[in-house]
Amino acid sequence: MSTTKKGKIGKILLSILLAIIVFWTGALVGAFAFGGSDRKIAWIMEMIERNYYEEVDPETVYSVIGKEILDPYSDYYDPEAFAELSANRAGSRSGYGFSYYNAGNVVLFSVTGNSPAERAGLKPGMTVRALSGDGATYTPVTAENFGTVLDSFPEGTTVFFDTDCGVFSCVKAEYTESYVVYRSDKGGYRFTGDNALELERTEDALPLPSDTAYIRLTGFYGNAGEEMRLALNVMKEEGKQNLILDLRSNGGGLLSVCQSIASFFLKDAEESKPLVVTAKYKTGRRDCFYADGNWYDDYFSAQSELFLLADENTASASECLIGAMMDYGTLSYDRIYLSERNGVAKTYGKGIMQETFLYTDGSAIKLTTATVHWPVTDSSIHGVGVVPADGAIPVPVPFMVDVADTGLQSMLSLIRERLA
Repeated sequence: MSTTKKGKIGKILLSILLAIIVFWTGALVGAFAFGGSDRKIAWIMEMIERNYYEEVDPETVYSVIGKEILDPYSDYYDPEAFAELSANRAGSRSGYGFSYYNAGNVVLFSVTGNSPAERAGLKPGMTVRALSGDGATYTPVTAENFGTVLDSFPEGTTVFFDTDCGVFSCVKAEYTESYVVYRSDKGGYRFTGDNALELERTEDALPLPSDTAYIRLTGFYGNAGEEMRLALNVMKEEGKQNLILDLRSNGGGLLSVCQSIASFFLKDAEESKPLVVTAKYKTGRRDCFYADGNWYDDYFSAQSELFLLADENTASASECLIGAMMDYGTLSYDRIYLSERNGVAKTYGKGIMQETFLYTDGSAIKLTTATVHWPVTDSSIHGVGVVPADGAIPVPVPFMVDVADTGLQSMLSLIRERLA
C-alpha cells in the first residue's frame, strides 16, 4: 500500500470513528454500535479499499450508521436491517402493501403485488379521505396524520379505507410480493398465493389489438423470473405475437433475476446462454453475466414486435435489460416510449453495480463495486439514461399517478397506431 493511500484510509477511519462516537454518545456504554471492537471498522475499511469501484475520497465518507456511505447506493446494515433486506429481496413482506404521497391529501402512489392492499382492491392514484377500525366510525386523514392514525389500530384489525373510489378493507399481514401483471384485450392475470406463483384471472382488460399482450414488471426480486415465464405462457396460449413490456417505475433489483428474465428477450442471440451484461472493476477485471437460457423463439416469431414503456424511475437492472434487448435486436429506440413529466423524459441512468459483503455478526456493507455495460456494444448509460435524443418517444403525462393511468393510455394509443 502506498503512503498516500495509507493517509487516505487513516482519514476515512477517523471520520467513521467520529461519526460513530457522535451518533452513539449516551446510547451505549463501553461498546461501539459496530459490535464491541474496532475489528469491524477495520473490516469495513478493507472492504472499501479492496472493492469500491473508485479510489476513495475521504471527504465523501461521513457515516456508516443508517446513512449513505460513499454514494447513494452504498450502505451499512446492522444484523436486523440486513435480515430484513434479505427477506425483502426474496419477496417476503409485511404490512398493508402500499405507499402514498402528499398531494395536499393522501394519494396512493404504489400498491404492491399480492399484498393485502392489492387484494382489497386499492389502486395507485386513489385518494384516502378517512380510516376506520370498525367500518362505522371514521377518522378523517391528511398526509400529516395518516401514518399516526393507521398505526393506532391494534394488530389484526380490519382497517376500512374511505377513498374517492369507494370503501376498501384489509388487514396488515405477511405476504410474498409479486412483480408481474399480465393484461390483454381478453382480460388479465395477476399472481397470488403463498409464493406469489398462482395465476388469478382478472377482468382488467386493455384496449389492445387482438394479437398484442401487455406485461408489467415492477422489480427484479423474488420469483419475478418464474412469474415472467408463466405470464409469457399465457401470452402464447392466447395466441399473441406482439408484446408491450412496461418497466415504468421499475428501479431494478437483483442481477441474477435480470439474467433469468433476459433469457426470454434476446432475439438475435445465438448462444444457448447469451451474455447479458459485463461488469468492469477498478482493477481492470471484467465479469460476464449470462442469461439462464435463450428462449425468445419459444414465445415470439420473426414478425413479432416488442415495445417498451419507461420513465425517470426505470433504473439499474431495468436498464440492463433494455440494453440487452437493444444489443440483440429485440428492441429499437423508436419502440421505447418515455413518460414525460415537467419536460423531462428519460430513464434514470444507473450503470453501476452493488455487491453486499457479510460480516461475522450478521451485519453487512453494500458497496458500489463496478460499472456495468451492455453486452454487445459495451455501452454505459450511467448518469445519462435512455433519452429522446436516442430516438425514444416522449409521451406527456399530466399526473404522477391517476386511477385511469393517463400515461399508459396515451402510450397504448400511439402503439395501436404503429400496429394498425
